[in-house]
Amino acid sequence: MDKGERLVLPFDRWGINILAQLYSGLPYTPEGVNPSIAENTGRLPWVSYIDVKIRKEFNIGRTVVELYSNIMNLLDQRNAVDRYKINGWTGKPYQYGDADGRAHTIWSWREILKMMEPNAYSGPRRVNLGVRIKL
Repeated sequence: MDKGERLVLPFDRWGINILAQLYSGLPYTPEGVNPSIAENTGRLPWVSYIDVKIRKEFNIGRTVVELYSNIMNLLDQRNAVDRYKINGWTGKPYQYGDADGRAHTIWSWREILKMMEPNAYSGPRRVNLGVRIKL
């Protein structure tokens, strides 16, 4: 009895994990001259992340070798994490003479540099590659 062609998929000993997170931003108290503004009535924007872990395990003789990759923030989302560090120049290109429309001020390059806060947002995409050897 002929069983025909046998299909062998190369997915043996693979592992893939996907973690997706979506949640509302943290509350904060809006700034202003109005003393009647209640605490924590403002909210940062929604936060989203997708992290992926991929691994492949195989044998070389009696040794087990595992190749893996961890990718954090797969879509390279720019999530606000600190309301009080966000301003018009945070993480954006700037040049000498950029103006602040609210204060009607033209800032020097040095003043703009002081106002920039790259840690007001979450980190960029990060990829870790590795090899694990089990003897």
